[in-house]
Amino acid sequence: MVIAIRVTLESIATVLVLYGILGFKIKKDTLHKIYGVTGIILTAVMMVVMHRTVLGFSTDIWWITVGILSVSLFGVRKIGAVAAAVMAVDSMQALADGALTIFCSPNNYFYLITVIAVAGSLICAVVVCVLVVMQKKRGVLGDFYAESRQYMYITVAIISHIMTRSYMHISSADPNSVFDQGVTVMANGFGRMAFILTVVLCCEIRFRKQQLDKQIAFNQKCIDEQTEQYEFLNSTQQELRKFRHDSIAHLTAIEYMAMNNETVKIKDYVNNLLGEYDKTKYISTGNIIGDAVINQCYQRCKESEVDIAVIGGLSIDMKISETDLCVILTNVLSNAYEAAMKCDRRTVRIEMSSFGGIQFIRVTNSTVESTITSDGELCISESSKEDKSSHGFGIQNVKDAVRRCGGKVRWDRTDNFGYPMIMTEVELPLNIQ
Repeated sequence: MVIAIRVTLESIATVLVLYGILGFKIKKDTLHKIYGVTGIILTAVMMVVMHRTVLGFSTDIWWITVGILSVSLFGVRKIGAVAAAVMAVDSMQALADGALTIFCSPNNYFYLITVIAVAGSLICAVVVCVLVVMQKKRGVLGDFYAESRQYMYITVAIISHIMTRSYMHISSADPNSVFDQGVTVMANGFGRMAFILTVVLCCEIRFRKQQLDKQIAFNQKCIDEQTEQYEFLNSTQQELRKFRHDSIAHLTAIEYMAMNNETVKIKDYVNNLLGEYDKTKYISTGNIIGDAVINQCYQRCKESEVDIAVIGGLSIDMKISETDLCVILTNVLSNAYEAAMKCDRRTVRIEMSSFGGIQFIRVTNSTVESTITSDGELCISESSKEDKSSHGFGIQNVKDAVRRCGGKVRWDRTDNFGYPMIMTEVELPLNIQ
C-alpha cells in the first residue's frame, strides 16, 4: 500500500511539473487518451512488480515506474524532460524524507517506512502544487521551458542521477543509525535540489535577457515606425499644399473643357486629379502607432496595385503598450500584404471597431491554398521567405504581444465570391471606468 501511495503521488507530481511548470501540453484526442490509460495500467503493473520482487529495491526501476505515466501523456520525444522532472521530484521527496526522519526521530522501523514515507511523498506533491500555482501567476517561463531542447533536460537528469548517493532504505531501528541515514538522505536531496535550482535560475536569467533584447528591438522598431510616420506626414502635407495651390487652375481648366463639350478630356483630367489626390491621402486611426503602420501599409499596397480598404479607427482607451500595438499591427499587416501579393486577386481589408470594452481589429486578405487554419490557429505548410529559420516568428510575436495585454487573436478561413481569404481577428481590452 505504501509503495502504491508513494508511486501515485510521485507520478502526479511529475505530471504537474511537466504540465504546470515546464509548459508541455497534454493532447486530448482519442489516441492520447488511450496512451494515458495505458500509462496508468503499466504504472499499476510496475507497482505490483516492485512490491512482489527484488526489483522493488532498485531506484532505477522506481524512477522508470514513476516516469511511465508522464511518457504516455507527453510522448517519447519528451523523455529527456520526463527524466529531468522525475529526478527533480525525487530530489524534493528525498529532502522531505530526510528532514522528517531527522526531526521525527522514529523509534521503530515500521513507523519509518510507512508514516514518514507517505508523509514525505505528500509534502513533495503539495510543494509541486504550490510551484505550479506560482508559475501560473507568472505565466511567462512555461513557453521557454517547453521550447528548450531535450539535450538540456537529459544533461540535468544524468548529472542529478550521478549525484544520487543513497536512497531511503533503513534496515535498523537503532536511533543513531536512523538519524545518520536521515542526514544522508536529506543532504543528498538538498544537493540535487540546489543543482536543479541553479539550472533553473540560469535558464531564467537567459530567458530574461532574451526578453530584454526583444523588448529593445521592439522599442527601436516603434521609434523607426514613428520616424517614418512623421516623414510620411510631412511629405503628404507638402503634396497636399501643392494640390490645393493649383486647385483654382484645375477648376478653370475643367470649366474651359466643359464649355467646349470635351467630355472625354474632362474624364481623363479628373481621373488624373484623383490619382494625384490619392497620393496625398492620409488615414487617421486616432492612434499615432496605428497611423504609422496602417498608412505605411496603405501606400505599400497602392504602389503594388493591391486593393486595400481601411474602415473605422482605434480607441484611445486601449489597455496595451505602444510597443505591443506596433508589434501586432506590423506583423499582421505585413503577413496580409505578403499573402495578398501571391494571389491573382490582391485584396487587403482593415476594419477597426470597439464594443463592450473590447477593441476589435480585423484584417482580411486574399490567400493561396497552402494557407490553412485549425481551431483559430494559422498553419502555413511551407515558408516562401529566404530566411526559413525565422519562419513563424512574426505570428508568435503577435501571440505574445496579445497575451501580454490580456487579449485574444485567432485566424479564420473565409471565401469571397469563390476566392479564399484569411481573416485575422485581434481583440484588445479597453480601460473602461
